[in-house]
Amino acid sequence: MINIKKYLSLIIVMFIAGFTNAVAQENIDEDSLMAVRMAPDYVKVSILCASEGDAVYSASGHCGIRMQCPSQNIDYLYDYEMGISVDAMLEFIKGKARGAFMRKYTNSFIEEYQSEGRGVSEISLNLLPEEELRLWQSLDEEVKKGSYMHFDYLHNDCSGMGANIIENNILPERIELSKENEEPEYYNNLSYRNLIPYILKDSPWVGMFWNIMLGVDGTQNGHLYPRPLMEEWQKATVVDTVGTKRPLVEGKEHWIVEPAKANKPRPVNPKMAFVAFFVLCVVVTLVEWKKGLTLVGRVLDTLIFAAQTIMGIGMVYLVGVSDQVATSWNWLIIILNPLPIILWLIFRNKPIAKGRIKMLFAVVLVAYLLATPLLPQMQVMWLWVVVAGMAIRAIRAAL
Repeated sequence: MINIKKYLSLIIVMFIAGFTNAVAQENIDEDSLMAVRMAPDYVKVSILCASEGDAVYSASGHCGIRMQCPSQNIDYLYDYEMGISVDAMLEFIKGKARGAFMRKYTNSFIEEYQSEGRGVSEISLNLLPEEELRLWQSLDEEVKKGSYMHFDYLHNDCSGMGANIIENNILPERIELSKENEEPEYYNNLSYRNLIPYILKDSPWVGMFWNIMLGVDGTQNGHLYPRPLMEEWQKATVVDTVGTKRPLVEGKEHWIVEPAKANKPRPVNPKMAFVAFFVLCVVVTLVEWKKGLTLVGRVLDTLIFAAQTIMGIGMVYLVGVSDQVATSWNWLIIILNPLPIILWLIFRNKPIAKGRIKMLFAVVLVAYLLATPLLPQMQVMWLWVVVAGMAIRAIRAAL
């Protein structure tokens, strides 16, 4: 007779033994997988930097974080961006633009900039395995969140957000920049306005545009933009909780794609144009004092008046309507506003009133010119030369 209890006991024992063996094997596999993930070469982290473009929004370059897992044949590029559609640009002007971390294949990123003739360089980061995995997970989480953060060039842009997410995921370690810098003013005085000549040295007209847009917030401390980030991080170190340091970057920066075109100096830069404008104002005014009002003088005054009106409307919008953090207040609004055209339209048929308005405008320009030492914005890009030229023409018109 078959002993049912005996066979049941045997089956139970075999099941328990098999289950225990499976769990043990699973733990071994998991431990092996974790050991592989903690290997120094399982994940590679680097920064890719696209060279400067010709447009206003690309003149400082663009950068992203490259995450690679060679054993799994994975190669992604994560970058913080706003988009360059017309709608996105309008939202940016209104100060309501939203940015997001995007994930794309690295080859697609490289090909995009290569097609524009722009180069792409790379530096490899020297992070710990657990920091690399934590960073990758954090980047994926940010991609899932979509466009939920504000985008602006002062705080939240590609290099600022990229650096922040890296720094947050290596805590409690920290990145320490080198105290040795070939640009002492740049290192010691990291204001946004003082950064303009450095990061946009190959695009002086774009630099002038940003200098005009930046209001008093331009005196705030800035962050490392794409090219300075690549340069400074190569000299930086990672400091742990006990003060031990290691280089942040392994090896040297190398070009994945060389720029197709070298940055050539512009034939006419803002300084040259402003000085030429000032000289023209002086020469025309001297001729008029000897020979009376000339056609050239009328045309010059009309062009100045038109440019002042157009820029004034834009300045009023940026300061009074837009939510742009960079333009909360801008001292240029004192001389760039629509008030002169409004007063001219009201009093154009009243000679005495028109004369007083011209004199008032001349006084405002001279006072503004005298205040130049107090206005950092006027000390960059030779803007005071333009104001001096405008003042000369305003005084001539008032007399």
